[in-house]
Amino acid sequence: MTVIGQEIFIERLIDSAEILRNANQMELALPVYIEAEKISKEKGFKSQLARVYKELGVYHSMQQEYVKALDYYSLSLELYQENNDLSGVTRVYNNIGIAYDLLGEYEKSLSYHGLSLKIAKETNDIGNIARALNNIGEVYRLRNLHDSALVYYDQAIELHKSINDTVGEANCYNNIGLIYLNTSRFDEAIDWFALSLKLHNSGSLLDYVMNAHENLSLAYDSAGNAAKALYHFREYKSTSDQLFNIQKTNDVAEIQEKYNVEKKQAQLEIEQKDREIQDAQVRTIAIMMISGSALLTLILIIVVLRFRFRYRLRMRLAEQERASITQMEIMRNEERIKMGTYLYDNTLQEMSSLKFMIALIKSKLTGSKSPVPVDERLLRNVNEVDEALGKTLNDVRKVSSDLDPKHGDRLFNTD
Repeated sequence: MTVIGQEIFIERLIDSAEILRNANQMELALPVYIEAEKISKEKGFKSQLARVYKELGVYHSMQQEYVKALDYYSLSLELYQENNDLSGVTRVYNNIGIAYDLLGEYEKSLSYHGLSLKIAKETNDIGNIARALNNIGEVYRLRNLHDSALVYYDQAIELHKSINDTVGEANCYNNIGLIYLNTSRFDEAIDWFALSLKLHNSGSLLDYVMNAHENLSLAYDSAGNAAKALYHFREYKSTSDQLFNIQKTNDVAEIQEKYNVEKKQAQLEIEQKDREIQDAQVRTIAIMMISGSALLTLILIIVVLRFRFRYRLRMRLAEQERASITQMEIMRNEERIKMGTYLYDNTLQEMSSLKFMIALIKSKLTGSKSPVPVDERLLRNVNEVDEALGKTLNDVRKVSSDLDPKHGDRLFNTD
């Protein structure tokens, strides 16, 4: 394989690992990254090694291992600087800024986002300029400096529009919506979340669509519109179920593929051992014929050789079978954990849906357009059920969070 061919192969490895990582197949992505790192080091491909380190930083950031992520970003930054790859340097500065933000070190975060913005402007890199502006705005939002945040979001939106980056544009709309939601300006929050949902729907990015429906549900609930809150909550739940089913299908396919590969490998090894036995028998017969040894000795040697090979083969296959069974048990246990998490999440969603329904009933009981007088006893009972359900909902939400503490932070733009 030529040098160019080797570099393309490594790039494809990194692309494959990134696809697995973004599909939340973390345990499958990591070995591919490690293999790409190993080959890049052996061949001295600094450009590919810099990218591997950057992507490993994103991987560990998604695992909430921010200090480890910073270590990989530092390795990547050093290589990009050696190669004078300013676009790579800009992206790494951006990701370092996000890591420090997630660690709560906002001054360091702003410093690195500022460095990213400076280089992006010098090289007229519109995409990275927009990304840096959005991320600076996000830092200010988290610090409750909303006016400053809105200035940066507005600048980022114009640049995202200029390069038809609908995902980046929609993320800015979402972040603006969060400002208005947190400041109790619910109608404005709903408008911005709706814009974000419209753009994400056009791109069919399910995780972003789910996030937009969740935010709209919260905004409508806060605004007292129980019917629309319930509608968007159901859409959020439906999208969440779609993502779960996709992930489950991928997991089952992966288990089946591993089983098929291991089965095929075992069969190939059996065939190889049989060929070795046959070759050994032929060689032994030839030697005995040349030396003129007795037939009994020939038969004895053949039997001993056959027994030895068969014994070793059985031992190795038994060991492989035990390893395969252990791996399958690990996969089944992981599947049970995922299913448990799903059941808790599903319970949480069903109870939230019930709470929205109760809110809708209360609004009809107490509304000015109600055709019958308010039954105070009934209303008191409904309030008691609502209060009890709220407490139970918080308990279930805590269990669900404990089962799966990882969650994608889609508010920043990583690269």
